[in-house]
Amino acid sequence: MEKRTSIEKHYMSAKKACNALSRMIKRLAAEEKGGADTEILEGLSDSVVKRFELTYEMFWKYLKNYLFEKHAIEQTSPREVFRACATHKITTPQETELFTKMVQTRNLTTPIYDQELAISAIVDQIPPYCELIKKVLERAKI
Repeated sequence: MEKRTSIEKHYMSAKKACNALSRMIKRLAAEEKGGADTEILEGLSDSVVKRFELTYEMFWKYLKNYLFEKHAIEQTSPREVFRACATHKITTPQETELFTKMVQTRNLTTPIYDQELAISAIVDQIPPYCELIKKVLERAKI
C-alpha cells in the first residue's frame, strides 16, 4: 500500500470536506424546496455553516502547504495565502476577490448564533464559495 505524503493528506481532507459541504448544500436546498419543517431547516443551515467552517480551514491550510511545496513561500494567514495564490497565478483576480469575501464570511460565523437572520444570510453566500474551492482544488492538485 502506497503511503501518502502530508500534503496529499491535506489535499484529500480539503476535498472530502468540500464534497461533504456540497452534499449538505444540496440537501438544504431540497428540503427548502419541499417545504420542510422550520426546525429541520435550522438544523441543516447550522450544518452547512459548520461544514463551511471546516472546509474553509482545510482548504486554506492545504493551499498554505501547496505554496510552500511548489513555490517555497511561507504564509501564515488565510488572506496572505489567497493573495499569494493570485501572485502565482493559481487563482484569477476575480477568484481572489471572492476569496476575500469568503474570509469575511468565515469571520462572521463565530458570533452568528446570536442572530437567526445572520445564519440564513451566511448560508446563502456559501454555495459559490464551495464551487470555487472545488475549482481551485483541481487546479492546485498535488
